[in-house]
Amino acid sequence: SHKRQKQPLLAGAKDKQPAHQPGPMERVNLRHFKLLLLCLATCGLFLTTSCATSHKTRETVKPKVFKVPSDPRMAVYLGFSPQRHWFKLTEIKTRVLIAEVFQSRCPHCRALVPDLKRLYTLVDRNGLAGKIKFIGLGYGDRLIDVEEFGMRYAIPYPLFPDPGGGKIKVSEIPVTFVLEITPEKEARVIYEFHGPMPKPEELLEMICKAVDMS
Repeated sequence: SHKRQKQPLLAGAKDKQPAHQPGPMERVNLRHFKLLLLCLATCGLFLTTSCATSHKTRETVKPKVFKVPSDPRMAVYLGFSPQRHWFKLTEIKTRVLIAEVFQSRCPHCRALVPDLKRLYTLVDRNGLAGKIKFIGLGYGDRLIDVEEFGMRYAIPYPLFPDPGGGKIKVSEIPVTFVLEITPEKEARVIYEFHGPMPKPEELLEMICKAVDMS
């Protein structure tokens, strides 16, 4: 019987297929996949950690530039005129800044919202609203994402988009930073909670012991 002869494979053959280049939709899906991995990296913390402990990965947070919120109330909350356009983290008028790095599609980030809102209320009730302030940073989120997140969960403090994930770099989400804004205009890390955070009452007590609020 006639046998078909196998054609030899020639290096550099003209019919060699070019390397696949990902299209726009593939790049978007890849970005979402990376964000999902960041969120899943925290799953073990929520499942295995009975009490939150601080794990500092840095001594200070670099004062990146942010756009002043378009909502005048949020601009004034941070200590800025609504006519101002840009500010640095260390220019916020506060002694302590609680910066929550979240992601709008992350279920663990959503699970922390009640505790953060409770902490915000406790700060106000104890007359510390001028000394302890809050911001949220949407890691990988667009402006529309953080706006929808803020409206859905009635977040009472400013949220900022960070589509490139470069404002405060983290390896997992959510991460809660408790920062002291020093007279030298540094954002010194007091506490850094990956995943769960202490109960609001406990965390407020910890902050007041760590920073002189007089």
